[in-house]
Amino acid sequence: MRWQHSEGDLIAKSASLVDALKEWNRNVFGNVFERNKELRARVLGIQHALARSSCSHLLDLEKKLVSEYNQYYYGLFSVDSDMVLSKLNVGCPKLPTNQIPLLDECVSMSEVRKALFQMKPWKAPGQDGFQAGFFQRFWESTSFELWQMVYNAFEEGSLPNALTWHDVCIPKAMGGLSLRRMELHNRALLQKTAWRFISEPDSLWVRFLMAKYRINDDILKYLADKPNGSPTWSYTWRGLALALTLLSNGLKWRVGNGLNVRFWEDPWLLNDPLIFSLDSSLAVDNPGALVKEYVSTEGGWIMDKILLDLPADIALKALGMPPSLDPFLTWIDDNLLSVALISGVEWRIVFAVTLWRLWTRRCDFVMKNEEVSLEVSPLLVNIMDTVKELMLALVNSKPAAVKKFSVNWVSPEDGVVKLNVDGAAKGNPGVAGAGGLIRSSVA
Repeated sequence: MRWQHSEGDLIAKSASLVDALKEWNRNVFGNVFERNKELRARVLGIQHALARSSCSHLLDLEKKLVSEYNQYYYGLFSVDSDMVLSKLNVGCPKLPTNQIPLLDECVSMSEVRKALFQMKPWKAPGQDGFQAGFFQRFWESTSFELWQMVYNAFEEGSLPNALTWHDVCIPKAMGGLSLRRMELHNRALLQKTAWRFISEPDSLWVRFLMAKYRINDDILKYLADKPNGSPTWSYTWRGLALALTLLSNGLKWRVGNGLNVRFWEDPWLLNDPLIFSLDSSLAVDNPGALVKEYVSTEGGWIMDKILLDLPADIALKALGMPPSLDPFLTWIDDNLLSVALISGVEWRIVFAVTLWRLWTRRCDFVMKNEEVSLEVSPLLVNIMDTVKELMLALVNSKPAAVKKFSVNWVSPEDGVVKLNVDGAAKGNPGVAGAGGLIRSSVA
């Protein structure tokens, strides 16, 4: 028997046997679904033939096939013996005092066998795909491995996992089932709600929570002051507070016009407010000053004021980040308006095509589950080829010639009728329709 010649524990031997049984089912026994389909088709064909004319041979064959079909399912969903329902004992069972020490004893082979044979043979299978009936039928061959697994489970406090949760969460192309990790999925949904909490401060539910937990202004500062939370927090608010804390790790301050950002008290440049970077012996004249007060009318920093109020290293860092209404959009505009030439091609066209190609590759990866090459050279070749085609189209562009012509219907001669037809199709092949109109010279 293959079981006895296999190596390893119960899980390893079961996996080896599964492959052998699949091959046997396919090549020797035959697929049960195909056999079922074949029997039904033969019975149906015979019944169609009998509907046209009677034949004793076909009648006998029909009875034989129907009997074979019914016998198969009778054997599949029946039991060998009558089921006896014992009287329910509604009392609470008690363990005798002399049997309590037996709880510390190691599990025995007889206990495993007794538990196994108390199971219904063809109930749902385990992780290895085998039902209890398999181990009952081949108890003499599988008993040691089965007992060893149960013994180790009692000793170690856990059952062996043939398939981990990580295995079923990886993509199908990599051998998994593409299931979502609900922990990460739930965390993402909570952070989406946390972002709404920050971006919709005037919403009724946000104002209600701010008032309930006495949050004055900055929710992130409020949570930073209470890293361990509070006993009065509800379970829902604890989850939202954790999501807000995680979200703050990926947030970045945008100064904009500087009217809503405090220069000293908001962490717009460093991870902490700038006031914490000063020596304790120094005092700030106006702690609530806005960033706007350090920006000139031309839109740049007031360098003298920056260098005077901040330490040299922090001042240089601030000067390296010029204020802007939106640095990202400014960067996009600067590149799209640039007329610089790169190898005879305008940079703005190269920039636009590069963004487009990166976006389409991203969409192929996310929406179509296509593998995206990380090699730079093929992408650059693709971008430059597209740029050249676009440049040629712009240089050689000519307005399309417009032809004007009138369409009118001409009536037929007397005694003659004219049939006008038209049709349309949606797809090829697809839904199609056609119609016609017969008219004479007077109708």
